Amino acid sequence: MQLNRSAVRQRGASLIEVLITMVLVAIVLIGMMSLQAASLRYRSGASARYTIVDAATDLSERIRANASGLAEGVPEGANAYLDALAVQPPAAPARDCSRVACDGAEYAAWDVSQWWRALSAQLPGAGVAAWTSPAVAAPAGTVPAGFVSYRLELYWKDPASNIAAVDCSAAANAYFATLAGFDTRGVTCATVTLRP
Repeated sequence: MQLNRSAVRQRGASLIEVLITMVLVAIVLIGMMSLQAASLRYRSGASARYTIVDAATDLSERIRANASGLAEGVPEGANAYLDALAVQPPAAPARDCSRVACDGAEYAAWDVSQWWRALSAQLPGAGVAAWTSPAVAAPAGTVPAGFVSYRLELYWKDPASNIAAVDCSAAANAYFATLAGFDTRGVTCATVTLRP
């Protein structure tokens, strides 16, 4: 008895069709995994930037609360906050201003020390790359008396990046050059203007 090939219908999938389906599913899964990895990397960067903005806001509030520290640095009339941030990490303050009364310069040194400790705890490897107080040029009457703005450039190490000194200014790169053995790979900078 002879079977008619045209009368026999194929049921199920052939081995080649199953293999092609498996390859397509594997490609889709690999794409989804790389998308997830990129999402985690960008989320980590966003979290670091949020921490930087939060730290800058904290420092701005500390400066605003201690207006006398703006003019009690060394030499007389210098900004005590600029003095305190000139050394990194900041030197331990001579007095614990949470327990004893301090003058403006001592309080500024204590403020910066506390601020630095909090920043280092939240974002290991972070630091201040540049800190300037630009002159304010505006028509008379438009800027309140004693108004000062500060440009604060913070940096941190991004473990997900191998690119050297992303978004860092020439001043920041000059500062990095003074640090013995400092590797700029993975360093990211953010500049914030404070107006206490």
